[in-house]
Amino acid sequence: MNPRPSKQILAQYFPTLPGFRDGQEAAIDRVASGTNTLCMMPTGGGKSLVYQVAGIRRGGTTIVVSPLVALMSQQVQRLAEISGIRAFSLSDLGPRRYAALRELDLRHGPTFLFASPELLSSDGFLEFVLRRGSSGVGLVVIDEAHCVSQWGHTFRPPYKAIPRVLDRAFGASAWPPVLCLTATLNPRDQAEICTDFRIDHADVLRTATLFRENLVLRCEHHENEKAKKVRLTEILAEHKGDKIIVYVHRKSGEYGTAKLAEHFAAQGLPCDYFDADRKDQDKRAVMRAFETGEKRIVFATNAFGMGVDIPDVRVVVHYLLPESIEQYYQEVGRAGRDGKMSRGYLLFTETNKKVRADLIRDSLMKREEVASMFATKLVLRDGEDLRSIDPYNDIADDDCERAAFFALQDAGVIKVVAKGPSNASCFEPVPKFANNELRRYMSASKAGIIKAIARKLSVPVAEVIEVLWCAYVEEKVKLRGTPANALFLTTLSSIPASVLDAIDADQQAKLNVRLEGFSVLMQMVESGSDPSSAVRAYLGHNHATV
Repeated sequence: MNPRPSKQILAQYFPTLPGFRDGQEAAIDRVASGTNTLCMMPTGGGKSLVYQVAGIRRGGTTIVVSPLVALMSQQVQRLAEISGIRAFSLSDLGPRRYAALRELDLRHGPTFLFASPELLSSDGFLEFVLRRGSSGVGLVVIDEAHCVSQWGHTFRPPYKAIPRVLDRAFGASAWPPVLCLTATLNPRDQAEICTDFRIDHADVLRTATLFRENLVLRCEHHENEKAKKVRLTEILAEHKGDKIIVYVHRKSGEYGTAKLAEHFAAQGLPCDYFDADRKDQDKRAVMRAFETGEKRIVFATNAFGMGVDIPDVRVVVHYLLPESIEQYYQEVGRAGRDGKMSRGYLLFTETNKKVRADLIRDSLMKREEVASMFATKLVLRDGEDLRSIDPYNDIADDDCERAAFFALQDAGVIKVVAKGPSNASCFEPVPKFANNELRRYMSASKAGIIKAIARKLSVPVAEVIEVLWCAYVEEKVKLRGTPANALFLTTLSSIPASVLDAIDADQQAKLNVRLEGFSVLMQMVESGSDPSSAVRAYLGHNHATV
């Protein structure tokens, strides 16, 4: 651990910053001492600096779990340019991540390694590297921690799998310190995160205020979608020259991200769109163009802007009702991070209320969907003692299926016993290093199928994968292609009725909480009162440390 105090590290690595803001140094000191911590700061309050300084103090490698490729890319670039710190985004590296991870000495720091929750929960080689070099990991950061529970577990289901990954990589009782960061959390979500990441209630830190006073908020009721679109046109004209995010929350249709961007681009406005259907390179291009001002208006789903440090966004428009005051403030808080006056407009119709309520109801897992997914994709076939699935294609296309997959793990219906390549043919022995033992593993199946190798040699699949990964790290084999990643599962023969009952009850409880949160938002929207006062009061009342 770096013995120097936080202020010295700030001066060395971040010389352009005058000092710490409210709450930053206290959070850094808590984490640096080895304490698992949940830190809540307003959007733009400097959460990134907390984990950066804390990571440097802890030493070695800091693992940052982050939800967006574009966000990770920006953080890597900032760390390199401003601080000269080694940082990698595994998502940016693509297939090259195997070679990068093989060469990485986790003890050599400060190093920051960024990974998405999807990659962390599914990539066998990353988990192998963390397990092999576990003593070199000084800190694990869960950025945008509200994704663990907020807006339902169908938002980013792999966030719920992170504790299991930490158990496998470091041992259930030997985690590195964990720092969870977010802008807002209601007491129920705080409790869930504290349970998942073993955070004592005394170690939930928050700034004195979560509301930024430079935000001017306004809610506007409109008769129909046509009137709302006219008003949006007026807002874009009123703020000509400003950076504007328009949260649409829909990808398709006349009022979806792409169509609205196309409509306003045809009027000569410099705009683009951002949603989950766009390729990663397109998302990065949109983020860069927005940051530089080449594109001043982005029509987006709620993921855009999450955690990204673009300080001069002047306007956020909600074109469809958000789900809760937490979600609303997370998003509108992406304006005015530089402290200058900025505006938020929430435009809604009566129809929008029904649409959002229906979206909440439809997003949760249904009992029959869980049972069907298990029967078609997870249950062992005749003669199988182990099932292998492709985590990116077999279950990744549907968020409800992914949420069900992790829920069934929690219930013990399925268990991931190994992660790694489904086939050994991606490895090529290096002749001068390939010993007889390695050749025995490589030749046990003509087709190279990992499960067949394990069966032929009467060894666990996890052992076969461990031998191959060790050989790769020790350069006894080289990759001739990108490994076809697989999760190897054991499963029960069927889902017990009690498990389905428990999933039903859990989903109903989550539905009730989300609908209640939406009701509170609607009270604010329909009251005609100043939204700034309503949000400020809500945050002060509902976000006390639990």
